[in-house]
Order: sequence, then C-alpha cells, then structure tokens
Amino acid sequence: MASVEVGKSFRGITTAPDVSFALASWEQHLSWRIGNHVGSDHLPIVIEIAGGKPAKSPRRKATYKKADWDLFHQSLDEALQDWDISPPTTATRANAFLSAAILKAAKKAIPKGSRKTQCAWWSSEVEDAVILRRQAQEALKADPDDDMKATAYQEAAAAAQTTTNDAKTKLWREFISDSHGNLTPAEVWAVIRTIDGRSPASAPSSVITSDDGKVAASNSAKAKLFCQEYATVSRLTKDKVADADIKREARSALSSPCSCTAANDKDSPCSDFTSGELERALFRLPARSAAGPEGGF
Repeated sequence: MASVEVGKSFRGITTAPDVSFALASWEQHLSWRIGNHVGSDHLPIVIEIAGGKPAKSPRRKATYKKADWDLFHQSLDEALQDWDISPPTTATRANAFLSAAILKAAKKAIPKGSRKTQCAWWSSEVEDAVILRRQAQEALKADPDDDMKATAYQEAAAAAQTTTNDAKTKLWREFISDSHGNLTPAEVWAVIRTIDGRSPASAPSSVITSDDGKVAASNSAKAKLFCQEYATVSRLTKDKVADADIKREARSALSSPCSCTAANDKDSPCSDFTSGELERALFRLPARSAAGPEGGF
C-alpha cells in the first residue's frame, strides 16, 4: 500500500508529495496527516498506528536523599491517631492499616524519580536559554499560523544553540588550560564524549578465560595462556629431543655472562657497530618511519 499526499505550508504554498509505503494488511490500522509546523515551512508528517496495548509508564524509584523526614513523621503520626482508639483486632488488619499509613506518609514526604545528570557544560545561562526556547515553542504550538511566534521561536532556538556551543567551548578551553599538556588520548576523548553528550566507551574485558576454565588477568598470564592454547591446537610436528637441546642452550646463553674474548673484534656479538653499518641499516628502513624515543629512526 502506498499513500501519496500533497501538503501545503502554513503560508498556503503547495509542497512536494510525501509517499508512505506500508503492507496492505496494515492499511486499515494506519492514518496519515500533516502536523503543525514548529518554526519551519517544512511541515511534519504524522503516521499513526491504531491498536495494540498502551505503553506502560516506567516505574519510578523513591529518592530518599531528597525526602522530608519531618513531614514523613508528622504524616505517619496523623495517620496512626486512631490506632489507640480502635486498634486492629487481627494481625492481618494491623499489617494492612500500618502499611497504608506508611505508604500515605511516604507519598507526601518522599519524592519519586530522579533528574538526569546534568552535562558538565550546563550552566544557568544555558538553562535560561532553553526555558525561553521551550516557552516560544509552546506559544507557537498554541497558534501555529502566527508568523511572529514562528519567528520568535526560530530566534529563541538559535540563541539557545549559540549559548550551548559557547558553554561547550568554555569547558574545553578550561580543560586544556588546566591540564598543561599532561593528557593521555583516553582522557582527551573522554572529555570530547562528555561535551558531545555521548555515553562513555565500554572498557574492554581485563580478564580472559580458556576453554578449560583457566583465568588470566595480567599481560604475562594472558601470554602464557595463549601459548598453551596455541600449543594444543598447533599442527606443527614436535621433536622433543631437538627441542630439549635448544631449550638447554637458550637457558645457558641467558643465564651465563658474555664469553666474548675480543670486544673490538667485528665478528664478536659485543663489538660496537660501525657508522657504515648504521647507515646501511637506516637505508633499509621503510619510508616515512617515525622517530624513536632517542630521536633516531
């Protein structure tokens, strides 16, 4: 099913057609209409779907930090005034009476819900600009054909965006000036994500587990675990006799001191490399190599 409609702006100008596609079985459940503008000649298209169950509102949690405990005690005492006059005759009635009194006092004294954590760049200037924009938008919704209100909303929206951008710029400059250049890439990107309003990047898992349940947290333990896993799946032929000789020789070379007799001998492992050897090694490096810690390539 395709619905083709030609709308008009609030100034009476014919706009381009809007084409909405849906399955034929959904046609009887859909309705199409042009909504009111919000400060622009581009009118919104509203497609409504009939039927289904209404969405349940999220359950709000009590905010005990903002509770008025004096009011809670006062309300609870007032609700329990009749307890001594006509006490409950059974435990069930006593429980119901006391629970109702506590819930009634909590409803008066303990607020529910929590405000979303404000952005680091949020300020009183930004809040005032956002309030003015919201007021202009509500006035435009009440009278969508008023050009003056449409212009006022556009100006309020532009002012709020400018104020927000200025607040973000100020926060970034303060962060850079206070850091004195001692920043890691992770810290820089964390602040950028905060300014953009994005959620922080999820940290990678610091623990890995093998198939047989072995857990490794440090880098060395992860390396050993990887080698063990690779050894179990490797298809390379193993020569235990030859490997034992190589391992023994490697351990001896690492544990024993240098046995060179002539340090100036060119064939000696401990001899200094010459300038020619260094130049030949540099020329063999790939192009556009980055400099090392000591300035060499």
